[in-house]
Amino acid sequence: MNYYEIVNVKAEQIHDWLQEAEMDRLLRQSGIDQRGWLRIQADKGLCRLGEILVAVGSRLVCHESERQAAFEPHAS
Repeated sequence: MNYYEIVNVKAEQIHDWLQEAEMDRLLRQSGIDQRGWLRIQADKGLCRLGEILVAVGSRLVCHESERQAAFEPHAS
């Protein structure tokens, strides 16, 4: 291959990559491309689990202070 053939092949490769990137972008925008679906669902699940753990922790802290107050001797 001579220099001009190599340049043409590289230009065609770049053109193909740009077309592929544009097609991927259009598929993502239209909602057809679901490659990241599982990762997104896992992230949502992890966030929800974090929210639940924070809520349970808050309840435990509240109940612990109530329980401690019930067992404290009252000053008479």
